[in-house]
Parts: sequence; C-alpha cells; structure tokens
Amino acid sequence: MKIIIRYCSQWGNMSTKTCTVNPNIKVAQLKQQIAQLTDIREEDQTLILNEHTLEDDRHLFSYNPEDCQFIYVNRENQAVEEEAPETEVLEVQKGYNRMKGYEKLGIVHEDSEEEDDTRKKSVGMHKSQMEIAAEFIKLVKCNDIPAVKAMVSNHKSPSFDIINDRQYCGFSGFHYANQQGHEELVVYLIEEGADINFCTKDRQSPLQLALKNSKIECAKLLLSKQVCDVNYCSQGKSALQLAVQKGELDIVELILKHPNFDAQAVDLSEIKGDQHATQLVTYHCQQKLNKAQELVKPKAQKGYIKKVNVMKFFHYKRYLTLDPEAGTLCRYKTESDCPLNPIETIALSTIVTVWNPKREWYMKSDHEYLSVSFKKSGVEILLFCSKSKTTILSWKKSLEDSILYYKETERKIAQLSIQGDIMALNQYIGNGGGGQFNLIADSRCQSLNENAAQHLKVEAQQVQEQMQQQQQQLQQQQQQQQLSPVRTLSPVEGNHGNESHKQYLIHYSIIKQVGQGAFGKVFLVKYNPTNQVYAMKQLNKRKLLQKKQVKFAVTECDILKQVDSPYIVNLFQSFQTLNNLYLVMDYCGGGDLSFHLYKHKTFNEATCKIIIRQLMKAVEYLHSKDIIYRDLKPENVLIDNESKIKLVDFGLSKQTEIGKARTFCGSPAYLAPEVLSQKGAVQATDVYGIGTVLYELLIGEPPYFSEDLDTLYNNIRNDNLEIPTRLSKPCQSLLQSLLQKEANKRIGCKIPSQVNWNIIKQHEWLDWDNPQEKVNFGLTQENLASVVKNYTHNLGDTDYSEENYKLNRIVGWTFARVV
Repeated sequence: MKIIIRYCSQWGNMSTKTCTVNPNIKVAQLKQQIAQLTDIREEDQTLILNEHTLEDDRHLFSYNPEDCQFIYVNRENQAVEEEAPETEVLEVQKGYNRMKGYEKLGIVHEDSEEEDDTRKKSVGMHKSQMEIAAEFIKLVKCNDIPAVKAMVSNHKSPSFDIINDRQYCGFSGFHYANQQGHEELVVYLIEEGADINFCTKDRQSPLQLALKNSKIECAKLLLSKQVCDVNYCSQGKSALQLAVQKGELDIVELILKHPNFDAQAVDLSEIKGDQHATQLVTYHCQQKLNKAQELVKPKAQKGYIKKVNVMKFFHYKRYLTLDPEAGTLCRYKTESDCPLNPIETIALSTIVTVWNPKREWYMKSDHEYLSVSFKKSGVEILLFCSKSKTTILSWKKSLEDSILYYKETERKIAQLSIQGDIMALNQYIGNGGGGQFNLIADSRCQSLNENAAQHLKVEAQQVQEQMQQQQQQLQQQQQQQQLSPVRTLSPVEGNHGNESHKQYLIHYSIIKQVGQGAFGKVFLVKYNPTNQVYAMKQLNKRKLLQKKQVKFAVTECDILKQVDSPYIVNLFQSFQTLNNLYLVMDYCGGGDLSFHLYKHKTFNEATCKIIIRQLMKAVEYLHSKDIIYRDLKPENVLIDNESKIKLVDFGLSKQTEIGKARTFCGSPAYLAPEVLSQKGAVQATDVYGIGTVLYELLIGEPPYFSEDLDTLYNNIRNDNLEIPTRLSKPCQSLLQSLLQKEANKRIGCKIPSQVNWNIIKQHEWLDWDNPQEKVNFGLTQENLASVVKNYTHNLGDTDYSEENYKLNRIVGWTFARVV
C-alpha cells in the first residue's frame, strides 16, 4: 500500500514524500524507511496517524491505515537549544516558511533587550490551542454533546475556530462527527458555523467521510444544505461515485437533485456499482444535458471591476464588456475607451474555466475575487476583485452562461454548415441573434425564385466543400501528432548541427534530491568525468511555458553565463532535453541565511560584517557587469561548503546599460520605496536591498515589517526607520545610510543609476580590509564520498537523440564553462 509522509524539512519547509510499504511491517521498520527518504533520524521521529501516536513495537496494520493516507512526522530534535522553552520547540515542529503569507514566528532571542510581549503570548497560545483541539476531538468522538457545547461556548473566537480547526491531527471535530455518524452533533456544529465543505488534510470532505463510513443520516444532513459541494472529487472518488458504489439510492437521488449538481462534470464511464443506482445516474445526467442544449441567450453585461496585477500587489479599476452573441470579453481602461480602444479582447471559445479562488495572502479581507483562465500562447489567468460579492457572483454567472451559449451556438452553426442547410442555418442565427444579423437578406428568404434557389444551392455546396477540406486537414494534423513523440512547444530552436543532440545528462550521476519548486527540482549530482559534486536545477519546459516563466529562466541562465565571482553561485553547464532545462551550478551545502536566521533569531555585529562585506562584493561585481539584482533577501544568500557567502537566483535580475529597470518585481517585505512607487529599480535599489538584509540579520525581521500587505507598503513609503539603541553607533549610521527612502540620499548613491562603491567601503563599521570571510555557523557537512558511492536516484529523463533533437528547443540555452 502507499502512504504519504508529511514532515518539516531541515530548511523549515513542509514537505511531502510518497512511499510504498507493507502494512505488516513494524513501526520501527517504517521509521527506517522514512529516515532514508527524509533528513530525520529514526530516534527523532514521532509518527502520527489520525490522532494516534505510532508505537515502535506495533505493526502498521494495527492502526488500520488506508491507501494513500497521510502520516505526519514530528521532529523531536530539530536544531533547538537544550534550554529552549517548550513553546519554541512546538513552533519548530510546526515548520516555517518565511515568505508564504509573510508570517513570522513569535520567538525572541534571549539576549535581545526589547522583547515583543505580543509574540510571546501568541506562541504560548498556540500550545494551548493544540491542547484544546485535542480535547475537543476526543469529546466529539465520544459524542459528549453537553461537553462539546461547553467547549464551543468557552473557546470559539475569531482567532481560533475550534469547530473547523484541524491542526491537531489533520481532522477537525466536525470531520469526526460525520465520520462516526453523530447526527445531533453534526446539526449543532453546522448551526455554530461548521464549514461543511472544509476538507481534511488528506483532502476528504465531510460528505465523503460520511459516505465512506456508511453514515447515511449525516450525509443527508449535509446534502440538505444548498452550499454543499456535491461535485467535489478527491482520491479518485466523488460523493456520487461513493453513493452508487454502496447502492444508496436515496443519497444518489439527493445528489442528482441538489442545486449545485453539475451533470457535465460526471464521467458516466466511471459510475460503477449498484445497477439501479447506475441507471438512475445515467438517465438523470442525459436528461440534464439534453435540457441544457435548449439555451436561452444571456444578456450582455458591462461595468467597472478591479483587476489584480500579475504580481498581486495592485488593483486597477477596469471597464469590462461581455457580449455572448459576438463571443467576446473585452477589457478597457475606462468606459470612454469602449468599444474602439480595448486593452484586451478574449474570445469566449478560448476561456478554460471561471472560478472563485481560495483565499491567499495577497487577498484583502473585505474583497471577493474571480479568476478567469484562457488559452493564448499558453494558459493565462486574469484575476478580478470587488468589495461587492453580488458583483463577483453576477460576473461569474454571466461568464458561465455566455460561454455555454456561445460554444453551443458555434457547434450548431458548424453542424448546419456541414449539412449545407442554408435556410435552416439562416433561421437559426436569425432567431438566436434576436434578428440582428442574417447570413442571407430577409427578402430573399421570404420569396425565393428559381435563380435565387440555384444560387443558394451553389453556396451550400461551397460551404460543404470547405468544411470537408478543414476536416481532412485536421485529421492529417492529428495523425502527425500521434506519430510525433511530444507535441512541439514554442519557442523552438532551429537546426544547429550535430551539437544540437550532444549528450550531457549521461555524464551525471544523480545522488539525491535536495530541493523542489513550482517549476522543477534541485538535485545533488556528481559529474562523472571529474567526480566533482554540483547542484543541478531541473526546470520543466511545459510548466514554464504555461506560466509564462521562460523569460525568467533564460534571464537567469544568460546572467550566470557572464559571471565568475567567488561570491556568486557560478554556472558550470546548462543544457536541455526534450522536456526539461538544466542548470549545473556550485553546490552550497550550508543552507540559506533565512534558515540560519530562523534558528539563531539574530546575529551579532561581527558575524553580520562578514556576511555584508561579501554580499557587497557580489553586488558590486554585478553592477560592474551592468546587472541590477533586484531581489536581495536572506533566502537568496547561501553558505557554501567553506562557510563563505554566495548569492543565488538571478531570475528577477536585469542587465541594462542605463542602470535602470522599470519592471515591478521583488519580494514584498524587501521592496525599495522607488519600486513601490513604480519608478523602476536602479543600482541604488540593490544598496537598499543590502540594508534590508543587514537589518533583518541584526533585528530578526525586515524593516517596516507587517503581516498585512497594505500596512507593509504604507510603512515602507511613509514610516520612520526604527533602529534599536543596543546597536553600535557606526552600525546605526550604516543602516540609516543604506535605508534612505530617496535613492539619491543613500550612501554612495548620489547618482542612483551608478553606485560609487568606494564611498560605501570607507564606512567605519564595515572594516572593509578585514580578511575574515568565514562565518561561524552552518550545517554539519555530510560525508559526500560515502553518499556518492551509493547513489540510487533516477531522473526519469534522457538526452536528445538524432530523431528528436529539433523538438522543444529553447534558443541559446546550452553552455559549458571552460575550466
């Protein structure tokens, strides 16, 4: 059976691994497998399945695990000082992602002069909430209704949703109430605000839990609510499939009659189980689909709505028009630009889906959001928002109805065209379009003479011939695609001779995976010809193209080709295969600064001097190459195997001879005021970035930090910089000089586009001539030699061959550094 391991990695990120295990093994043996998959030693593991803590000497099957079920791994000894308070250990076990949602843990360094009482309280509160959640779940499982009501009354608050909280074991109390069939408790919890669509951490809805465990009355209670998501599908099963499988005809009927039921979402070939239930579903879905074909033309819609920009930082008021007859969604800057000057026109036939996205960190609490994805060069997504929920729902409904209407109209027109029935075609379009346009003039339709009839017959034959030609071309294209191993993506690279399919990947042995991102993975590899160890970044071409991220990958590659500095992660090779791009770079096994900052909370001034001097040398080198980095933050500063600093991740960098870049980009907490004001980034922006890194290393958080994005931006623009008096006077002076709001007032930045680094180096705090470059912290280095001998990882990828070397090539990617 398969199980899913959920754990906190040594970098503080929540990670997931899937492995196949024998349920007859003991828990101690399972820990050995987990130790091989993760960085957690057996003795440091505490395994939790649902609410049970697994004991080493018991067999796994005794806990009744299900296939593909989550097992949570708590790390008992995760780089925490022995005297650390229990609350701090609890926060470390919880895991840490610095920039996701811009959350900060409430842990204050014990040497700090100014402790944040609010944060200390929040850490202690987290522990009590965990205990409360555990106690609440036990009461729910025992169906102790008076005690449950008392706990809800005492502990329900805006900051702690006791009913829906699932942090204890992945299930909330409401999930257990449905799983165990406590009907009266389910009714009470719904009245008190239970989210009937909120899933467990392994993605099971309350309705699915009730049906899986044959708790039919609970399922009926959920289905009686209009907000119930009856179409939700996880682990390969929807509520309808579960009901058919168990032969619950009453439940099947309730789902089919539910106002949210979507017959188009049902794959009838997947409906298997009770014969009568299967027949009922088939009949009902066919009836609904036939009825859906009798479409009524939706009304055109227009009006103002806010569009969220790509970086999710700003809202722009835009005027939209939706025309179901023309099949277009048009976006204008203002109403006066309509209809002649649209920003963008989207064909309804290209829209993939319309939905209300889940709440994310950038979303304002008083706004509702609407996403529209459509096909262009790849799949693009537009995000709209409004304070009015009615506005969002109205646009969503209008879009869905208009898309359905337009696609069905196009289908019917194509069908009549193929049949050559011009009269029927004219009548259909005339009726459907409200008589606004016709293929043939009305007068000719009403009184046809022989010549007109003959003319129409010729037109019908021409239409039919054209459709037949199009069908033949389409069939030929489909046959070519079937013969080709992979569909060609753009941009493509032309034939560049024999070097185009030179073998690269074959020369590397994959030791292990060390990281993963949205577009690929990072591996520790050995270059076989020299036995040298490197980090290999693998980027999936299809994902890059779909998300329009190719230019950022190419930018990073182009810049890495040009740089050669001891303070920058250098590129050894870049190459590509049919499906992936590869960057082979220096391996830095000491982790990034954000990880060590989380562990140590703050650093002393001596350590910060070593880091900042090297960081300045890296940025100075980039500026000498006319490169603005634009994304300075602790996550992008690595510690190499010699405990020295290296700068990494050049996806947002920009090479410009004028020393200025206008694109709005960067990480919110580290943005310079000029970038927020959309004046563009200059070399002085990187000086500000160095200041934010130094500030966070010394204080524990970025300057002006707030978890609320609007407050954060306002602080960066308007607030005065607060520097603790415990820092030395020279250190305070440098921070003030680096973090000036006006770019030309920063140290060495009289000309913001051309930083004078000699002036910066003269600052007394930096002690620039000090040769010390090694920091006194970092991870204990593993014995790479022993790991290399026993590598077993397989990429599942191969080099280009002579047959496919022309496909899917990104222009100008390949590079090999001369050593």
